[in-house]
Amino acid sequence: MLSLKQKIELEGKLKYYEDMIPVNNMGKWYRSIAIQYYKSKLKKLIKRKDLEFKSHPLHNDGVISLIHFENGYGASVVKHEYSYGGIKGLYELAVLNSDGDLSYDTPITNDVIGWLRPQDVTEVLIKIQQL
Repeated sequence: MLSLKQKIELEGKLKYYEDMIPVNNMGKWYRSIAIQYYKSKLKKLIKRKDLEFKSHPLHNDGVISLIHFENGYGASVVKHEYSYGGIKGLYELAVLNSDGDLSYDTPITNDVIGWLRPQDVTEVLIKIQQL
């Protein structure tokens, strides 16, 4: 499971290699490999801004976003007056299985998760992606 702390560490390592001045050809090669590696690790992370929110079809004042991952799982993220935390501007998230149905048997949760701040949504999405 990749935590926010680990993400910050990856970004720090990437910056280190980007700023590094190699002294020989081997150093240049290693630097390019390291930069490519850390960029690919960071690119795989899901951020909340990657979610495309649309108007919720059942709640005029609400929004919904669906996201699917290569591992077969996905998530539904909603915010409306009846969602857990919606009236306070917070999000509710449900884990989806490969059929797009709610999954109640993952290590992440056995129900929906409410009262999520944007950074909390990001953390849960990273956990789902890594199931």
